[in-house]
Amino acid sequence: MNKLLAIIGGLIAMGCGVILVVFVWTKEFVYFAFGLIPIILFVGGLITLIAGINGLKEDIETPELEGLEAGATKAVGTKGFDKGPPKPK
Repeated sequence: MNKLLAIIGGLIAMGCGVILVVFVWTKEFVYFAFGLIPIILFVGGLITLIAGINGLKEDIETPELEGLEAGATKAVGTKGFDKGPPKPK
């Protein structure tokens, strides 16, 4: 029952908020929304910049790791195993 009351209370609060924004605080809400646009653009640009820098770092580091892995497999090779098992003396 408590969960149902919480849902109903949330719906009532949302309805009151919409009514206040539409009929009472329209002008203030528009100013607030226009004030948020530069902040959202700045934060979005910052996140994109950080993601791009991390992507470049990964691209720079990845060939080095691939080279090490390829070198390790070539270093092991098959030297000594191409003749078969050693013969007893």
